[in-house]
Amino acid sequence: GRLGLLCREESQGRCYPYGGQASAVLDVLRRYLEARNVEERCQTSVETVKRKPGGYELKTSGGAVFAKRLILASGGRAMPCSGSDGSGLKLAASLGLKVSEPFPSLTPVRAASPVLKAVKGLRCRGRASLLADRKTVKQETGEIQFTDQGLSGICILNLSRLVGEFFSHRTVNRHKTEKVELSLDLVPDLDYSSLLSFLQALISGQPRLPVEQLLSGIINKRVGLALLKQLMPSALSRPCSSLSPSELKTICHTVKDWRFSPTGTLGWQQAQSTAGGLLSSQFESSTLESKGLPGLYACGELLDIDGDCGGYNLQWAWSSGFIAGKSAAVSLLSHSQPPAETNF
Repeated sequence: GRLGLLCREESQGRCYPYGGQASAVLDVLRRYLEARNVEERCQTSVETVKRKPGGYELKTSGGAVFAKRLILASGGRAMPCSGSDGSGLKLAASLGLKVSEPFPSLTPVRAASPVLKAVKGLRCRGRASLLADRKTVKQETGEIQFTDQGLSGICILNLSRLVGEFFSHRTVNRHKTEKVELSLDLVPDLDYSSLLSFLQALISGQPRLPVEQLLSGIINKRVGLALLKQLMPSALSRPCSSLSPSELKTICHTVKDWRFSPTGTLGWQQAQSTAGGLLSSQFESSTLESKGLPGLYACGELLDIDGDCGGYNLQWAWSSGFIAGKSAAVSLLSHSQPPAETNF
């Protein structure tokens, strides 16, 4: 309120500027800084950082800057169009900080499947599972979106972190992995037996129903047709009563466990978050100050901390930025001498 920004709370505790403009938040913050004679240097790239007695020397495109306290808050590598090009990781590494190789997270997943062209642009509700060497390691329920290159939707984005880890490190949850698969359950509210009984009753009541229409009352019509074409490409016009018990079971199994083979992710341009980064173990958890480089702080996506969709990454950026900023200010204003530099 004292900054001059009126906010309102909407559903699920979400807080927005009353006028609905994000730029209003930036305006009041910059106005607050200006009133306190805080200098801003926009469009200024930091080229090198060196440790100097009493602080850090920055070589920038606008000249040299000396800082008694330095906060690294440059983001990761996701969405480089926003300016997060990974340069902060290079600066940190030049100071001797250890970096876990970053990889894209919260991004659509590439997959190889002949059905994708037929279903691109379609959305359906379901349960998506990531399998590592045939074992389910994570499940997400929600909207699944089919694209011409693979799969998307919030539940797929939440699984993409592990897909990215596999293709970057050949591990899943840090365990060596040979193969990953995505499994889609298009009817998560029915188990296999219930779905089979439902289809058996449907066929009994409508024996002349063409096979191609068997799933039209259950899942998205085009998605269902693509699934059936994959299983039996040349026999969809025959009556469903001609389906053998094994064919019907195969259809049920596929509806409940439709497999796709990931070939990677769409990469940094489409990623919403960065996985990996500066090892957080190198920083004090209460202040986010480096344990080995006194007066140096890091926050946000630069650290090796990331979360699912839902605002978690944003909240981490805000919370960690607040902690690092306050800690640096308290340290500076208290005139306490930083401890002697130690080795990692």
